[in-house]
Amino acid sequence: LTNKLNAVLANIDNGQYQDAYNQLTNDVLGKANGCVETGTPDKSDWIVNCLDQNQIYPFLFEAINYFTPII
Repeated sequence: LTNKLNAVLANIDNGQYQDAYNQLTNDVLGKANGCVETGTPDKSDWIVNCLDQNQIYPFLFEAINYFTPII
């Protein structure tokens, strides 16, 4: 997960906002969304408990929303 987030940050640093957005929505968010969507971690989640997912998910969702006016 850290590697994926670092790749997102590298794309932002390089001005590749669409790529960063795509990575967040397609790669990162899906690793921490089971609890939000179904109430329990799903098989694709890398964060495997709801307590931790509930802490990180809002930040991921907020980061994705920052791209709305850019892309």
